[in-house]
Amino acid sequence: MRRLLERPAIWARVGLQVDRATFVRELDEVRKLRNDVMHFDPDGLEPEDLRRLREFGEFMRRVVAERGAS
Repeated sequence: MRRLLERPAIWARVGLQVDRATFVRELDEVRKLRNDVMHFDPDGLEPEDLRRLREFGEFMRRVVAERGAS
């Protein structure tokens, strides 16, 4: 997914009005956190990681809601 979204032509078709590089970077961080959780990292998530996941989740909910309204 990340590699697809890094391509400007694909990103243009997605139609999000956010910076592509920032979005892809955040998506990659979420991917890494997801992998830590799914591979049972014994240390669990740090509070900062949990905050980052919640903020990205909220951002994605707003994106979906805005797309549904248009």
